[in-house]
Amino acid sequence: MAKITKCVVDALNPSDKADVFAWDSELKGFGVRVKPSGTKSFLIATEAISPMRIRPFRPLPIAEISIIPSRIWARINLALFS
Repeated sequence: MAKITKCVVDALNPSDKADVFAWDSELKGFGVRVKPSGTKSFLIATEAISPMRIRPFRPLPIAEISIIPSRIWARINLALFS
Protein backbone atom coordinates (compact mmCIF):
# COMPACT_ATOMS: atom_id res chain seq x y z
CA MET A 1 0.00 0.00 0.00
CA ALA A 2 1.03 3.59 -0.46
CA LYS A 3 1.44 6.34 2.08
CA ILE A 4 -1.91 7.17 3.69
CA THR A 5 -3.05 10.55 2.39
CA LYS A 6 -6.39 12.34 2.27
CA CYS A 7 -6.85 11.15 -1.33
CA VAL A 8 -6.23 7.53 -0.31
CA VAL A 9 -8.71 7.80 2.56
CA ASP A 10 -11.34 9.45 0.34
CA ALA A 11 -10.92 6.73 -2.30
CA LEU A 12 -11.59 3.87 0.13
CA ASN A 13 -15.01 2.29 -0.29
CA PRO A 14 -16.78 -0.02 2.17
CA SER A 15 -17.31 -3.71 1.48
CA ASP A 16 -20.69 -5.35 1.96
CA LYS A 17 -19.43 -8.08 4.28
CA ALA A 18 -16.17 -7.14 6.00
CA ASP A 19 -14.04 -4.25 7.16
CA VAL A 20 -11.62 -2.81 4.60
CA PHE A 21 -8.10 -1.94 5.77
CA ALA A 22 -5.44 0.24 4.13
CA TRP A 23 -1.96 0.25 5.66
CA ASP A 24 0.64 2.99 5.38
CA SER A 25 3.87 2.16 3.57
CA GLU A 26 6.00 4.60 5.58
CA LEU A 27 4.72 4.14 9.14
CA LYS A 28 4.44 0.42 9.88
CA GLY A 29 1.28 -0.36 11.82
CA PHE A 30 -0.62 2.84 10.89
CA GLY A 31 -3.75 2.43 8.82
CA VAL A 32 -7.36 3.21 8.07
CA ARG A 33 -10.35 0.93 8.62
CA VAL A 34 -13.61 1.29 6.68
CA LYS A 35 -16.58 -0.52 8.20
CA PRO A 36 -19.41 -1.87 6.02
CA SER A 37 -21.51 1.07 7.25
CA GLY A 38 -18.98 3.45 5.66
CA THR A 39 -17.49 4.69 8.94
CA LYS A 40 -13.75 5.36 8.58
CA SER A 41 -11.25 5.48 11.44
CA PHE A 42 -7.50 5.72 11.81
CA LEU A 43 -5.90 2.86 13.72
CA ILE A 44 -2.64 1.26 14.71
CA ALA A 45 -1.81 -2.42 14.84
CA THR A 46 0.89 -3.72 17.11
CA GLU A 47 2.31 -7.21 17.20
CA ALA A 48 1.43 -8.40 20.65
CA ILE A 49 2.30 -11.76 22.18
CA SER A 50 -0.14 -13.58 19.93
CA PRO A 51 -2.31 -12.07 17.20
CA MET A 52 -2.05 -8.53 15.90
CA ARG A 53 -3.74 -6.13 18.29
CA ILE A 54 -5.62 -3.27 16.68
CA ARG A 55 -6.16 0.00 18.52
CA PRO A 56 -8.64 2.27 16.76
CA PHE A 57 -8.26 6.02 16.79
CA ARG A 58 -11.53 7.10 18.39
CA PRO A 59 -11.34 10.72 19.64
CA LEU A 60 -12.76 12.36 16.49
CA PRO A 61 -14.46 11.12 13.34
CA ILE A 62 -12.01 10.82 10.47
CA ALA A 63 -13.69 13.76 8.69
CA GLU A 64 -12.71 16.08 11.55
CA ILE A 65 -9.04 15.21 11.90
CA SER A 66 -6.27 15.49 9.36
CA ILE A 67 -3.57 12.98 8.50
CA ILE A 68 -0.73 14.82 10.28
CA PRO A 69 -2.21 14.71 13.82
CA SER A 70 -3.19 11.09 13.31
CA ARG A 71 0.39 10.23 12.23
CA ILE A 72 1.71 11.91 15.39
CA TRP A 73 -0.80 9.91 17.48
CA ALA A 74 0.25 6.72 15.70
CA ARG A 75 3.99 7.32 16.23
CA ILE A 76 3.47 7.97 19.96
CA ASN A 77 1.24 4.94 20.48
CA LEU A 78 3.39 2.61 18.38
CA ALA A 79 6.38 3.65 20.51
CA LEU A 80 4.41 3.04 23.72
CA PHE A 81 3.15 -0.41 22.71
CA SER A 82 6.30 -1.76 21.08
